[in-house]
Amino acid sequence: MFQNMIKFAILDDDIRFCELLFCMLKKKFPENFIAVYDSGKKFFSDILQTGNMPDILLLDIKMAEPDGMEIAKRLRNKGWEGILIFITGEEQYVFDAFDVRAFHYLVKPFSEERFFSILENAAREILCKKSRKQIEEKRIITVYANGLHINIDLETVFYAEVYDRKTIVHTKK
Repeated sequence: MFQNMIKFAILDDDIRFCELLFCMLKKKFPENFIAVYDSGKKFFSDILQTGNMPDILLLDIKMAEPDGMEIAKRLRNKGWEGILIFITGEEQYVFDAFDVRAFHYLVKPFSEERFFSILENAAREILCKKSRKQIEEKRIITVYANGLHINIDLETVFYAEVYDRKTIVHTKK
């Protein structure tokens, strides 16, 4: 269902836990890009070099400097609008997660079913954002006709006319 377009990043200093999350993600989203980082420094170094920001970031809080909360603050201050999911054993930071607009706060240990439910909701949110962005960038209008919503690229429209209380849009197609 969500097989293309989503870039994931896992950031946790426990490499075995990173491997577990990677395998779980590959199981549910096999076609998507998944980057794994074991430190905030490596994460920021890679982001600065490639400019390849993740759509969904799975982030631990308790790490060496910078910790997960600091990483989240830096990303939000740089204008990153992606989905942030904290996966941590630290329950006491749950309210701080609201300050960085976290999508979810998952406390270890957790079930695979719960993890996948959260990821599906996050993926759905990302795809909706991307769809809205494409519509805004391409200058598309949505028309309701015969019980269907039809997207029309404005660049393909020749003209529109009104005839007998009906609008007829003439396009290149």
